[in-house]
Amino acid sequence: MATQTALAGLALAAVGLTGRALIPIARAIPKDASKLASMMPKMPKFDFKVYDKGGFKDEMNKQEAARILGVGLSSPVSRIKDAHRRLMLSGIHPDKGGSAYMTTKINEAKDLLVKSKKRDS
Repeated sequence: MATQTALAGLALAAVGLTGRALIPIARAIPKDASKLASMMPKMPKFDFKVYDKGGFKDEMNKQEAARILGVGLSSPVSRIKDAHRRLMLSGIHPDKGGSAYMTTKINEAKDLLVKSKKRDS
């Protein structure tokens, strides 16, 4: 009985302290919504134009392959292979529950870029 009374007292104290802390915050909130909007931090606008519309092209080119792997067109072979390995280890591989189609496209991108680098040199 004494334990239940003590727990009830602690619960009431917690509720009282929480209410006491929230009262000044509630008073600081303006009643007018326009003032509330000016108090909010300005959110950056996101431009969705940086993403390509649609899916993959039928015939992959070097630009698309570089975008898939997240490397530049002039990246060395070591960076291309590192980006490929990083993507495969991130869970895209079918053995880790990823998509076989995405894995195929990533492998195709790596092969295209590496083959073009070896052909150029």
